[in-house]
Amino acid sequence: MANHMLTVERKRLMGAPAQRVQALLNELERLPRWLPRLERVEVLSRTEQRARLALLVRLGRLGRQRVEGEARLLEHGLRFIAVEPAELDIRWLVLPRGEASEVQAQVALRLPPRFGALARFMPQRLIVDRIGAELDAGLEALAAQLSTQREEPFRSGET
Repeated sequence: MANHMLTVERKRLMGAPAQRVQALLNELERLPRWLPRLERVEVLSRTEQRARLALLVRLGRLGRQRVEGEARLLEHGLRFIAVEPAELDIRWLVLPRGEASEVQAQVALRLPPRFGALARFMPQRLIVDRIGAELDAGLEALAAQLSTQREEPFRSGET
């Protein structure tokens, strides 16, 4: 992985309209509910379409890592960009599909030179598979959360 960008993408059909999925993506503080390694989100500043975030990410045996970056709230998704400790470009795209929606999740990653030894010993396929599994788990958790939200109004008896 000698200083090139590694990109992994997954997609899933959600049984919820795109507007509902988008609204959930825009609730930045709730991202840890459906992103497996994300432990906490701190919103450092926010405008209507952008937010400066500090993410606390669990890295298994490597401990926890604080990642600061910018989230862009897009018309049809969410994009998070960070440059330290690694260059990250994470995108969630929400496409209407009738009463449902298709969610595409993509992670592009470039490890900094100081991780060069790690990148040489860890096969690129292993990194791709691990990120892909994380994206699959995130999409599954997002679908489950949308399903739970759909049931809540019926139980709450809103008038």
